[in-house]
Amino acid sequence: MFTSTLHARKRRPVLLANLCVVAFAGILCPSAAGAPAKSDIAAAIDKMLGAPALEGGVTGVLVERASDGEVVYERAADTRLMPASNRKLFSSANGLVILGKDFTFQTQVLSRAPADSEGVIAGDVTLKGGGDSTIMPDDLTKMADDLWARGVRRIDGNIVGDGTAFPGQPYGMGWGWDYLSDDYAAQIWGLEVNRGVITVHVSAGGGDGEPVKVSLDPGVDKIPIVNNARTGGTAPACVITRDWNTSVITVSGALPKGEKTQTDIAVGDPITYAAEVFRTALIHRGIEVKGAAYAAAVAVGDKTVLATRRSVPLDQYLKLMNKPSDNLLAESIVREIGQVKAGQGTYEAGYAEERRLLESEGIDIHLLQLADGSGVSRRDYVTAHAVVGLLRVMARRPDFSVYYDSLPVAGVDGTLRKRMKGTSAQGNVHAKTGTVGEVSCLSGYLTSKDKILYTFSILMNNFPGSASEAQGVQNQIVTYLTDRL
Repeated sequence: MFTSTLHARKRRPVLLANLCVVAFAGILCPSAAGAPAKSDIAAAIDKMLGAPALEGGVTGVLVERASDGEVVYERAADTRLMPASNRKLFSSANGLVILGKDFTFQTQVLSRAPADSEGVIAGDVTLKGGGDSTIMPDDLTKMADDLWARGVRRIDGNIVGDGTAFPGQPYGMGWGWDYLSDDYAAQIWGLEVNRGVITVHVSAGGGDGEPVKVSLDPGVDKIPIVNNARTGGTAPACVITRDWNTSVITVSGALPKGEKTQTDIAVGDPITYAAEVFRTALIHRGIEVKGAAYAAAVAVGDKTVLATRRSVPLDQYLKLMNKPSDNLLAESIVREIGQVKAGQGTYEAGYAEERRLLESEGIDIHLLQLADGSGVSRRDYVTAHAVVGLLRVMARRPDFSVYYDSLPVAGVDGTLRKRMKGTSAQGNVHAKTGTVGEVSCLSGYLTSKDKILYTFSILMNNFPGSASEAQGVQNQIVTYLTDRL
């Protein structure tokens, strides 16, 4: 459970003795000395929000002092707006509270019986996923090494990938079919490798008119490739695509002699893909595999555990998720919440647990609609009040540092590494970015020049300008507040 209760609109009075509830990383008790009047702050921010790039759009903003919830600035804070990846603030907070900072995901290699005296496993070997979306090909190589160390030299059966820890719809509600082959919209299953993505490398042939050369990384044999591209021309015009409902990768167009290009593509069958990568790792290790790789649900029963791989603890997992804004990791956390609390690794089960927890802390869930765990969906809606309410509750928790440290830092790392560099906000703003078409958001924590912690949420929707212009206004607001408060 969260350790403090916050009502998004109706706040309980706070005793003066309890004002300094946030004593984190040198953040001091609030002081009004030198701070501009609220009317001056409002006038300054209103002017920034009057930028032509935002004209005709809707922006919700709320800025509060974290220690007592005193409002510094507010605009349309109860208006429901799309959060984009600010949705991850909820996924990571609920994951931390429900699963705990030391939680790890587990992936196992199973067989019906251990290898015999000659190192032969007579039946299938199962790669059983447990929801870990951080598994990379090197991890499967290490698991192949583990089998070798146990004396396994030959597998007479198949390599079966089981990703049913997360059953059901492998996409978020409201995701568009036109981007389902893009790397940021990889399918969500209980077994993944390489984030469900494969890199397609294309290089020109030896002469004009010759086919281009195509290779995959990780290198697997079972993904079909249609190569219609030719060497030639003066400018790269090579297109790499995958239809959203097939596994076929198509390369078309032309590539000038001496040129090369690459594209990351979400694979069409992530579970079989993971099984095939593992099969390849076994063969490279020297273990003969007689059968093929495919996907199926496999009952664990009394199977022998041949190898186990645990993910990094959740405190590190959240950094891998929030700093680069990894959609697959966010979706996995919500489904794992459902698995742990309700025995169902579905989005619906996980989101139901999220809503119960948020409501118990006084956050008005009736103004929330969260259709996925990552913010890709345009059916996600939040309010600035709800976001700041969440941030303020998390700031009062004993594990706040885990949450705080997982967020991008202005001018330092993650999706904020190039923003607000060289300003007073650099190093003093920990916040989550969020961008989809005509949506740009920034929400998190800022530390003022007087070392006072503030929570803020800026949700911009339906603006006519570019995302970079909207981000520029956000940068102005946050830098102004960091410098003036």
